[in-house]
Amino acid sequence: LITATLQEDELAVHALLNAGVDHCYQNGDGDTAAMIAARLGNQTILETLLARHTPEELRLSNKEGRTALNEASTERGQEAVRRALLSRVSRSIFD
Repeated sequence: LITATLQEDELAVHALLNAGVDHCYQNGDGDTAAMIAARLGNQTILETLLARHTPEELRLSNKEGRTALNEASTERGQEAVRRALLSRVSRSIFD
Protein backbone atom coordinates (compact mmCIF):
# COMPACT_ATOMS: atom_id res chain seq x y z
CA LEU A 1 0.00 0.00 0.00
CA ILE A 2 2.88 2.33 0.80
CA THR A 3 4.48 1.61 -2.59
CA ALA A 4 1.20 2.07 -4.46
CA THR A 5 0.69 5.38 -2.67
CA LEU A 6 4.23 6.53 -3.42
CA GLN A 7 3.62 5.69 -7.08
CA GLU A 8 0.24 7.46 -6.86
CA ASP A 9 -1.40 4.36 -8.33
CA GLU A 10 -5.07 4.83 -7.42
CA LEU A 11 -6.19 1.50 -8.88
CA ALA A 12 -3.58 -0.42 -6.89
CA VAL A 13 -4.52 1.44 -3.69
CA HIS A 14 -8.19 0.48 -4.16
CA ALA A 15 -7.30 -3.13 -4.99
CA LEU A 16 -5.05 -3.49 -1.96
CA LEU A 17 -7.59 -1.97 0.41
CA ASN A 18 -10.33 -4.21 -0.98
CA ALA A 19 -8.01 -7.20 -0.47
CA GLY A 20 -7.74 -6.30 3.21
CA VAL A 21 -4.24 -4.82 3.39
CA ASP A 22 -3.63 -3.01 6.68
CA HIS A 23 -4.23 0.69 5.92
CA CYS A 24 -2.46 1.67 9.15
CA TYR A 25 0.78 -0.18 8.41
CA GLN A 26 3.77 2.00 9.26
CA ASN A 27 7.02 1.65 7.33
CA GLY A 28 10.49 1.91 8.87
CA ASP A 29 10.12 5.69 9.19
CA GLY A 30 6.74 5.28 10.82
CA ASP A 31 4.88 6.66 7.80
CA THR A 32 1.44 5.35 6.86
CA ALA A 33 0.04 5.49 3.35
CA ALA A 34 -2.21 8.37 4.48
CA MET A 35 0.83 10.37 5.63
CA ILE A 36 2.51 9.80 2.28
CA ALA A 37 -0.60 10.71 0.28
CA ALA A 38 -0.95 13.91 2.32
CA ARG A 39 2.72 14.77 1.83
CA LEU A 40 2.37 14.21 -1.93
CA GLY A 41 -0.82 16.26 -2.02
CA ASN A 42 -2.80 13.40 -3.58
CA GLN A 43 -6.36 14.21 -2.53
CA THR A 44 -7.95 11.22 -4.26
CA ILE A 45 -5.77 8.60 -2.59
CA LEU A 46 -5.90 10.42 0.74
CA GLU A 47 -9.70 10.51 0.75
CA THR A 48 -9.78 6.81 -0.13
CA LEU A 49 -7.48 6.03 2.78
CA LEU A 50 -9.23 8.36 5.22
CA ALA A 51 -12.53 6.63 4.58
CA ARG A 52 -11.01 3.59 6.32
CA HIS A 53 -9.41 5.40 9.27
CA THR A 54 -10.90 5.78 12.72
CA PRO A 55 -10.30 9.01 14.66
CA GLU A 56 -7.64 7.25 16.73
CA GLU A 57 -5.82 6.08 13.62
CA LEU A 58 -5.66 9.67 12.35
CA ARG A 59 -3.51 10.46 15.37
CA LEU A 60 -0.78 8.01 14.34
CA SER A 61 2.57 9.72 14.02
CA ASN A 62 5.82 8.81 12.33
CA LYS A 63 9.29 8.78 13.92
CA GLU A 64 9.45 12.57 13.54
CA GLY A 65 6.18 12.93 15.44
CA ARG A 66 4.28 14.02 12.31
CA THR A 67 0.70 12.99 11.55
CA ALA A 68 -1.08 12.97 8.18
CA LEU A 69 -2.39 16.47 8.96
CA ASN A 70 1.17 17.68 9.61
CA GLU A 71 2.25 16.18 6.31
CA ALA A 72 -0.56 17.97 4.48
CA SER A 73 0.88 21.26 5.69
CA THR A 74 4.14 20.77 3.77
CA GLU A 75 4.83 22.76 0.61
CA ARG A 76 3.64 19.92 -1.59
CA GLY A 77 0.46 19.42 0.43
CA GLN A 78 -2.47 21.08 -1.25
CA GLU A 79 -5.24 23.15 0.32
CA ALA A 80 -7.81 20.55 -0.75
CA VAL A 81 -5.88 17.86 1.09
CA ARG A 82 -5.75 19.97 4.25
CA ARG A 83 -9.50 20.56 3.98
CA ALA A 84 -10.15 16.82 3.55
CA LEU A 85 -8.13 16.01 6.65
CA LEU A 86 -9.61 18.80 8.73
CA SER A 87 -13.10 17.77 7.70
CA ARG A 88 -12.45 14.15 8.69
CA VAL A 89 -10.89 15.18 12.01
CA SER A 90 -13.71 17.61 12.85
CA ARG A 91 -16.36 14.99 12.01
CA SER A 92 -14.64 12.54 14.34
CA ILE A 93 -14.58 15.10 17.16
CA PHE A 94 -18.29 15.85 16.91
CA ASP A 95 -19.51 12.30 16.23
